[in-house]
Amino acid sequence: QERLGAIDWSSTPHPWQFSPAYTEELGSNIYRRFFVFEDLISQDSLVGWKKETLRLESELIQDDGTPLLRRQINLDPGYVTASHVIIASTKLYKNRIHLQDGIYADLTLYYDHNTFHPFSRWTFPDHRTRATLRLFNRIRRNYLHQLDNLNPFRDQRGRWREEYLQKTYASSRAVTPSPTLPILLDWLQEFGVAPC
Repeated sequence: QERLGAIDWSSTPHPWQFSPAYTEELGSNIYRRFFVFEDLISQDSLVGWKKETLRLESELIQDDGTPLLRRQINLDPGYVTASHVIIASTKLYKNRIHLQDGIYADLTLYYDHNTFHPFSRWTFPDHRTRATLRLFNRIRRNYLHQLDNLNPFRDQRGRWREEYLQKTYASSRAVTPSPTLPILLDWLQEFGVAPC
């Protein structure tokens, strides 16, 4: 927590069953968990967050004498806004946009008609499940509540938020990215490995 910030909420670990992609490196006993952090961040800080999680991963690499050094943990930072969920990646793919220094923004989910939806068929399979979409809808509600609490004019809360979001998300003239809610996704070799 000292490196990434205070954790506001974390999901219960669930066995990873969507792809064998991580089995060779992390082993077969892999769990997935989501973390949500207390402090809002700038969208511009995603590259720095990804670099920090890469450092954490490398510090936890296990040398078991085989040619392949094994990570004990895989960390994917991202953020939630009113309109989408973005996850950082070091791999180029069809639904990813290069940000800086080999870090890509994975266009994971978009919000429409009162719920999140996968951006494309390339969205991670576990992000397409109903349970994960419900989870991100809840995280979004909490994020909007945090934005409401930033308002110095408490009696105009709803109107202020609507104007703020409209300026931030709908205007191509917006210069300063809005504060976003940071999240962290991890794949644990086994339950009990602390992410930070």
